[in-house]
Amino acid sequence: MLWGLFTFLTISLSSYGGSITYVTDPFPPYIYEKENLPQGSVTKTLPLILGIKPEEITYKFVPWKRALLEIEQGTADIIGPMLVDPKKDYLWFTQPVMAGEVSLWSSVTNKKAKDLNWLKPEDLNGLRLGFILGYFYGEDFEKYLKDPGVQTIHIKDVEQALNMLKKGHIDIFVGLDAVFVDYASKPPFQLKDFKKVGKPVFTGEYTYGISKKSPLAKQLKVINARIAELRKQKAAQ
Repeated sequence: MLWGLFTFLTISLSSYGGSITYVTDPFPPYIYEKENLPQGSVTKTLPLILGIKPEEITYKFVPWKRALLEIEQGTADIIGPMLVDPKKDYLWFTQPVMAGEVSLWSSVTNKKAKDLNWLKPEDLNGLRLGFILGYFYGEDFEKYLKDPGVQTIHIKDVEQALNMLKKGHIDIFVGLDAVFVDYASKPPFQLKDFKKVGKPVFTGEYTYGISKKSPLAKQLKVINARIAELRKQKAAQ
């Protein structure tokens, strides 16, 4: 069924004016690199969403902040999955492609976070919070992270966050549960060494972001139609 959808909705690369560059940081299990090859569910669904052959997509892995810069400059075409962020006005956001829960995570040995049951961001005062620069964490949490009185530490990726949690260099990391669990379940880490802290930060729907400078921008309605059809088929399975 999916192959039929792919064949029916395929657009030639000439419609896009050339090959398509997808840029991201590693985001397993959705998209990551293994033995210099892209892996994960994105590699299976993105060609269907864009209506092109898998080999016509170039996958580029860089830190998230740099990925956003490439999208803003138009040197890459598409990024994600990501939350809709109104401040990123250089992007067109697609329809949602997945849902995800973002939580606070700590080391099980961290005494400051041991019995923490936070209700509002201000309950985290005095803790060192690690977060990935450029990620969007919702309006309330974004406002809190920008408070000059809050102890924030910019993190390159989840692997660095895990190391910093283990060494006690940060008390809390803000991360998407599925991605955190994927990283923490693989050597040299063990998931049992980490825990969620309190309630989730939020549950949100994740989309792709398309550069307004990309030829993909002209195909947004068609891309959204493909996403809707894929989600419809998935729900029917």
